[in-house]
Amino acid sequence: MPVRRGRFDKGSARAPAIWAACTLAIGQSWVPALTAGQEPDASPRTPSVEAKPTPSDTAPNTRQYTAPWAGSILLCGGSTLPKPILDTFFRLGQGSSGKLVIIPTASPRSDLGDFSFWTDYWKEYPWQKIDVLHASNREQVLSDLSWSDRWVECLRKADAVWIAGGDQSRLSERYLGTPIDSELVRLLERGGVLGGTSAGAAICSQQMISGGTVRPEFKTGFGFLPGVIIDQHFMAKNRQERLHRAVADHQGLIGLGLDESTALWIHGANARVIGSGKVHWYSGKRSGAVDPANKTSLRPQKSVAADAEWSNGSEIPLSELKLFKR
Repeated sequence: MPVRRGRFDKGSARAPAIWAACTLAIGQSWVPALTAGQEPDASPRTPSVEAKPTPSDTAPNTRQYTAPWAGSILLCGGSTLPKPILDTFFRLGQGSSGKLVIIPTASPRSDLGDFSFWTDYWKEYPWQKIDVLHASNREQVLSDLSWSDRWVECLRKADAVWIAGGDQSRLSERYLGTPIDSELVRLLERGGVLGGTSAGAAICSQQMISGGTVRPEFKTGFGFLPGVIIDQHFMAKNRQERLHRAVADHQGLIGLGLDESTALWIHGANARVIGSGKVHWYSGKRSGAVDPANKTSLRPQKSVAADAEWSNGSEIPLSELKLFKR
């Protein structure tokens, strides 16, 4: 599939596609379960590593280091997410007045039609409304018109969208090139929050790792962060070599490895790490990259360290991360 460009140019034309046949489980208003003391603090955390200054508005090339939308993306590395991550997502989604849409499609379990696993995940947070959006296959997405208006209206009213974990290929196969990714861009443009854990984080890449252990396999993701390749469960599943090879295979892109129980909150001109693990950054510019003669080897050639790592509380300028620079 060709790489799509100009995703965030509001004036550009997007290929028309018909959304349909999604099982849209309209949620319910939850009884508030948080006290006022549980509202997350909006003030920056004390960085665990030395924070670098944010480029000034007058600095050259500053615009390319600012998110091209008013909203936020919260990338999560999978497994159990600590409360500060969930609190942050809830706050960014307008708290008790917010409308949440959950997309559980990455999990094969979602095809069974019981979405209580995902709604229960958020039931302790007093969202105004929770909806579950799921398409059973791509053919239904492209052929059935009866659900189109309903789901588009649902996404247009959403303040937050949460993409659950599983297999990111299922997300791209069913939704890429349909109105769903278009509406997710519009969510970001109007200031909403998009959160994704595990597969839900990986799908935000354009060059998306879809499998492989040492040697990565690729498919096309939604491309909300076109300058980055994302890998999740990073240290727990020893994916250092896989991400290093992925970046070596795609010159000009950088790699982000997300540890479990860890999130990267991307907003404005900065990103912040939240959680118990680290975010690992691979530039692909170091000497000693993957030996072309052994590029297809299934064995790791050596232990590959990241170019930079950040832990809980680190505030990172996007000028350093280069998530949008091609």
